[in-house]
Amino acid sequence: MKTKALKIAVAVPALLMTLAACSDNQAGDREVIKEPGKTITVIENDGKPSSVPDVSVETSDPHAHVAITDWLDEETVISVKANESLGKMSLAELADSYPRSLYRYTLATKRFEPLKEQKDANLGDGELSPDKKHLIYSEFSLGDPIYRVLDLSTMDSFPITGGPTAGAMSAHWSDDGRVIGAAYGGGAYTAGTDGKIEAVKGLPAEGLIIVRQMNGNVYYTSNSDETLYMADPATGAQTNLNLARVSDLVPSPDGKQMLVLQYNDSKKDVDNVRCRR
Repeated sequence: MKTKALKIAVAVPALLMTLAACSDNQAGDREVIKEPGKTITVIENDGKPSSVPDVSVETSDPHAHVAITDWLDEETVISVKANESLGKMSLAELADSYPRSLYRYTLATKRFEPLKEQKDANLGDGELSPDKKHLIYSEFSLGDPIYRVLDLSTMDSFPITGGPTAGAMSAHWSDDGRVIGAAYGGGAYTAGTDGKIEAVKGLPAEGLIIVRQMNGNVYYTSNSDETLYMADPATGAQTNLNLARVSDLVPSPDGKQMLVLQYNDSKKDVDNVRCRR
């Protein structure tokens, strides 16, 4: 396998892990699951020690005290950091901390431009829609976060609450420009940028943890089973992908493959799952 070189890297561990995992997509044993009209290829890791790098980093630029959540373009990111201009939180339990706000952050100049700020609230999880016109973000002080969808042209937002969800436990963009996630009431929901919220059909009604949508299929894990499953909402068909103890999924921008993060005792393994219809 050839070592990949990266000219400029931002010092964000999640980003580096993703790049390292992507370089492993040509090695290892493959398990192919075939269904009518589609094929799913699960590409396992090759058993190589995790200390052997697949990515060489030529330059690393530190960005202290800032969390990068998404990319607007190659030079500008969505970021989260403490907002001292709003003063400290008023709740006694949080009185020693400043609220966290969302910013546009220019990597080259390290300049912050406020995007969304709110007194006495921590904002986070900023994730751009595929067309970069809307942003999912979370809002919380104490307790569970509320997920909101922000229109970047008007700066109006709505919460993903009520309807069939009993509240959104998670929220991510699907590749068709809708929001999808696990619902506190069990199962999953989908929401449009118009604020309409619906239940996702064809999924178990139990508590789900991971919920992601790609190419019309929904990938999920549940409270009772950390194994990754694929569901076709149109037919109700369920497929066990034989990947256990899954803790996260990272779909690729083109929707053709995704990284799967698995717990393996004290380690974390990353597999590349290639899906196509």
